[in-house]
Amino acid sequence: DDALPQSELCAAKIEHRWGLVEQRGVLVVLPVFQWTDDGVDGRARAIIDGKTGYINGVGDWLIAPRFDWLDRFSDGLAIFRDRGREGLIDRDFNDNLAAFRIETEDGPPRWGYLDRNFKVAIKPRFAQARDFTDHLAAVAVYGGDRDAPGVGAWGFINRSGDWELSPQFDWADDFDDRLAMIRHQGKFGFIDRRGSTGLFPEFADAEPCENGYATVSDGENFAYVRG
Repeated sequence: DDALPQSELCAAKIEHRWGLVEQRGVLVVLPVFQWTDDGVDGRARAIIDGKTGYINGVGDWLIAPRFDWLDRFSDGLAIFRDRGREGLIDRDFNDNLAAFRIETEDGPPRWGYLDRNFKVAIKPRFAQARDFTDHLAAVAVYGGDRDAPGVGAWGFINRSGDWELSPQFDWADDFDDRLAMIRHQGKFGFIDRRGSTGLFPEFADAEPCENGYATVSDGENFAYVRG
């Protein structure tokens, strides 16, 4: 792993250029950048030619410098600004796609997906979007009043942005162990990739599947059931 521990990655300015050093003072990334910050989890933001990206502990680009500005990641998300647009980007490229959110002038924020070249792979049109897992992602459409839309029904899209399971759930989680946890008509259950119910939505509460088993509750008692 090229990432250095967080405590050993510090920004250093040498003759008007920035690089990275260990706290012991050993230069680990040559000063070739317009700016860098201290590392977090072995990664650091860097600016070159006026564009911001992320480098690792040896100076290789983890996120290419394509943004006018990119904040630090927090809970897997970072604010970006690019060509007058502002939004959020997901740090993880599951199935080579990362969710991102942009603000719109004529409506609420919308989520879409970028490829690893930071080109729009799926146009932003969703109210919420989760990571892709096994080529499917849970997304929500907008619902409610047109003047004050809120998060509506959830469904699942493929990597082309087409619906595999149309929006029909109150809520949906990522696929895990071949099943995805959903809430339908206020009850939790589990479905497979075809939408068939692995566990019928009849539980007051549930936890995602792990090693083939799910934790479910009737509101008073908890049990482990096989998914």
